[in-house]
Amino acid sequence: MPFIPAFKPLSSDFSRALWFVFYEDRLLIKANEGTDLIPRSQDLTKYGISPIYKQYLGSLDGLPCYAAELTYNQIEVDNFAFKGLRELFFSQLEEELIWIAGRANQLVDWNRSHRYCG
Repeated sequence: MPFIPAFKPLSSDFSRALWFVFYEDRLLIKANEGTDLIPRSQDLTKYGISPIYKQYLGSLDGLPCYAAELTYNQIEVDNFAFKGLRELFFSQLEEELIWIAGRANQLVDWNRSHRYCG
């Protein structure tokens, strides 16, 4: 099932969600045996990752997807790292996830740069 963009989540259940978490235009990636993965809700909870901003993006294969932003690098865990989107084009991250990450980055950047406009 492809990515289905949406504004409002169908459920308030965060437990299975994919989180596209950004810090300074870099995406949080979980390294797993040479494969880059998008963190899940349990990863954020387990490591105390608390975004200052979150926005629902839609769903991918029935999994809710969220964009999020951190104000500082809260990650001090060996298997997590922040990577630039260009770098991810050459990783093992699936193409559709890279596309969703680009959309998430645009929303996070828009929120950061236009928060106090208007």
